[in-house]
Amino acid sequence: VLYAAGMSMVDSVDIAADACANLYMGRAIKYAIPALQSGQSLTESLARTRVISPMVLDMLAVGERSGDMDATLQKATEYMDSEVDASIHKIGIALFVLMILIAGFIVGSIVIDFWRKFYGAIVGAAGQ
Repeated sequence: VLYAAGMSMVDSVDIAADACANLYMGRAIKYAIPALQSGQSLTESLARTRVISPMVLDMLAVGERSGDMDATLQKATEYMDSEVDASIHKIGIALFVLMILIAGFIVGSIVIDFWRKFYGAIVGAAGQ
């Protein structure tokens, strides 16, 4: 959005890194700024950080070659948003299954403990 509004790529990346909720990713993106200032492309600069997915880097490379970075950055944003949504959905499913397994383990251990004590009491009473 900042680049589409007319800001320079360096300033746009700097502000985006500051606004990034993921501190690790924000710090890594900050390392791309000197490379951008020295004239390297956005794709090359972000590839060195190793925090941007290869799919997004390929999208950026196509945008740089075609000269339509605004639309390409918008598509990359949509792609990354959909990836985050998919990841959150997968994590939610995994947590649900994990909670069911934990609850099953707790209930199972209670049942086993009950029957162990029950049969222990029967064997103890039979031995008297």
